[in-house]
Amino acid sequence: MLIKWIHCITQDPISFAKAQAKWKSLQGCNGFLGQFGGFSVENQEDAYIIGIWKDSSSYERFMNVEHDRIFEGSKQAHTYSHLKTLLFEPGFQFNPRNANSSLKLHSGNVVRMAMCNLAAQRREHFDHVQKSIWVPGMSSASGFLDGWFGYLGDELALVLSIWENEKDHEIYRNELFSPLFKEARPNEDCSSIKGAIFKISEEFLVESTICIPQT
Repeated sequence: MLIKWIHCITQDPISFAKAQAKWKSLQGCNGFLGQFGGFSVENQEDAYIIGIWKDSSSYERFMNVEHDRIFEGSKQAHTYSHLKTLLFEPGFQFNPRNANSSLKLHSGNVVRMAMCNLAAQRREHFDHVQKSIWVPGMSSASGFLDGWFGYLGDELALVLSIWENEKDHEIYRNELFSPLFKEARPNEDCSSIKGAIFKISEEFLVESTICIPQT
């Protein structure tokens, strides 16, 4: 599996969202598993998109054959001033309730992202802390749907958690996050952590049922 993370800065969120809806054409691409995204709840100029691909070869074929056609058809180029893309290899998936490894998403779900710059030689310990502390902690929270950890080398980790709605995520933040943070002590593994939250928008959602291959 491959996780594609995209961040765009747009001064015209409405036009950007309309153009983003044109990416529904991704549905026919070989190896494409799903895509979702939305605007930051703190700043509507920040748009985030998460794409899930079966493997790197499927993604590379898409970039070489299909990407430019869809992009040009969307007329999205003029709707943003900044674009950054990163590709993450999956560490593991939470998948606490999805026995068939299928995740159903809909507009209004909330996604919390954390971009973690890892300290030297701390990836193995960071991975252990996610599995032993954060996964069981978040999985016990009401409204938690799923999540992924992805890595870009040994220096950068992407943590995604997906929630039913804003209220469920807020309850988790108020009741569970602080004790989990204290136990996990992320500052020992990370030199910096940058977080963002977005609500999934219908225009950004492609393949609302994402079937995840076991890793």
